[in-house]
Amino acid sequence: MTRDLAVFTRVPEYGKVKTRLGEVIGRNAAFTCYSYLLSRTLAIAEKFDCEVWVEGTVRDEEFLRGLPWRNQITGNLGSRMGHAMGTGVKVIIGGDCPVFDETYLRSAFDTLKSRDVVLGPVEDGGYFLIGMNRPHPVLFKDICWGSSEVLAQTLSQTQAHDLSVAQLPTLWDLDDESDYIRWQAIRASDASR
Repeated sequence: MTRDLAVFTRVPEYGKVKTRLGEVIGRNAAFTCYSYLLSRTLAIAEKFDCEVWVEGTVRDEEFLRGLPWRNQITGNLGSRMGHAMGTGVKVIIGGDCPVFDETYLRSAFDTLKSRDVVLGPVEDGGYFLIGMNRPHPVLFKDICWGSSEVLAQTLSQTQAHDLSVAQLPTLWDLDDESDYIRWQAIRASDASR
C-alpha cells in the first residue's frame, strides 16, 4: 500500500552522506548533522500517512523509527520522484530542512484540495517539498536537478501545462557550511531558552 507522504532520503551511512559538507566540517559532524535532521524529519512525518523512500542499502532499520519503507528506483531525482508519484504518493519531502514543521506539512496537503501542485521552495532555487493531487510526470522532465534553476524550471512546466500551483513559504535546506553555521546558531538559541 502506498502512503500519501514519501520522505526521500539516503541511508545514514558514515562517510556517504553530506560528503561535500563533510570535507569542510569533518565527517563526524556531517554524519551527526545528517542523522539529526533525518530523525527530526521522520518524527514530523510519522504523524502523517508516511512511507520512507530510501536510497542505499538498509542494514539497520532503527533509523526508520518503525515507519514502512521501500527502495527508490535507480535514475535521476526526477525519475525517482516521478515513480513515487505514479504509485499514488501525494507529497514528497526531503530529509534535510531544519526549519519545516508539522503545520507546514499539513498546509501542503490542505493546499492540494484546491490546487494541482504545491511546492515548498528553498532559498537555493530548489524545493524541499512537492505535492500533486494526481501525477503530473512532465514536472520531472527537462529539469536541471541540483541546480539553482529547479524551482523556476518546475514553475515553467506548470505554466506550460496549465496546472494550478501554490508555493508555501520559502525555507532553507542544509547543504553547505553557511547553512550549517546557521543551523548551529538556531540550535544554540533553542538550547538557551
